[in-house]
Amino acid sequence: MNRIEKSWPDELLDAARMEGDPEADQLVEQVLRPDQIFSGAGRLGYNRLLDIADKLLETPELSFVESSRVRQQLNAFPQRLVDYFDPAEAPDWVDEAKLALANRVWEENTLGILSVLYAAALPYCYLMAKGIPSLYKTERLLEHRYIFQRLYETGLMLDSVMGAGGLKIIVDLGEDLDGSVAPAPRRYVWGKGFISARKVRFLHASMRFMLTRPDLFPPRGSIEDPASLSERLSHETEPWPKEELGLPVNQEDLAYTLLTFGYIIPTGLEHWGCRLSSEEKEAFLHTWKLVGHIMGIKADLLPDDCDGAERLFAAIKSRQAAASQPGKELTEALLRFLEDYLPRLPGVNEALPAVLLIDQL
Repeated sequence: MNRIEKSWPDELLDAARMEGDPEADQLVEQVLRPDQIFSGAGRLGYNRLLDIADKLLETPELSFVESSRVRQQLNAFPQRLVDYFDPAEAPDWVDEAKLALANRVWEENTLGILSVLYAAALPYCYLMAKGIPSLYKTERLLEHRYIFQRLYETGLMLDSVMGAGGLKIIVDLGEDLDGSVAPAPRRYVWGKGFISARKVRFLHASMRFMLTRPDLFPPRGSIEDPASLSERLSHETEPWPKEELGLPVNQEDLAYTLLTFGYIIPTGLEHWGCRLSSEEKEAFLHTWKLVGHIMGIKADLLPDDCDGAERLFAAIKSRQAAASQPGKELTEALLRFLEDYLPRLPGVNEALPAVLLIDQL
């Protein structure tokens, strides 16, 4: 059967700019909205839930051990919040052989992949003039005390997804009432990469909610030195310019960002002389397609192959890439991050980061 080639006309991408992630958005609203707070959750519970997600990233299997402290902490939350981090049924198209091949590419090229992440993938994200304002307002990347943590965490997500067992498929054979094995085993996706993607999805929904509903957060804390994201945004008085920018962290921006991982990283590796087979590049993209599925990106914005990825990336880039002051400042912050992390060699720290970015872009 011939595969139907996906296309991405402006009308589809225009609509994607106005779409968020209904499932995660509803969950976050029920946690953070003052009049719809889950019993036992609320803002403190929200932060605690993210802390538990970090614990699961260390040892995901603890969530299945009823006597573990992590499982007991999870059980204190409403069931819907607990279910959010449970294994999810894998889509039919997931290919375990491709996941394993992508892991091998990561193991053999870890340093190169991380270098392309910082020299190409993130700078390409900073080209998105309409997508950057939500990142600029919420990530506080320009403040020295936060930049290392945020950029370091991006590298950790790569490791969570691409490392051994990061995305694993669990097969549930099931049983019929008579004890016989069910005819159609169900597959579930799980692992550190799954938890990491779910956490990022939850954070994206939080950003959308807080940026589009500042009226629900009365001013609190210091406007000069806020202690948290919600404190910072509680001082926002202007409504989010949805007609101009689209929703914060919308479907088009999410699809583009995902492609900077699944498509741009292998492309950048090849640009630096790392030879990848077509099967390896397709496997790399396939892994990040699964991440996109876990993160709530719509199926029609998840290319099936590298040809489709190239076309979608070019389509969005031609629509959205433009110079902007936030993009410039975020790129400068990234350069400072690289300067501090490179070996202390005369001339290297100052020059090499810029050379890497210029060569890739």
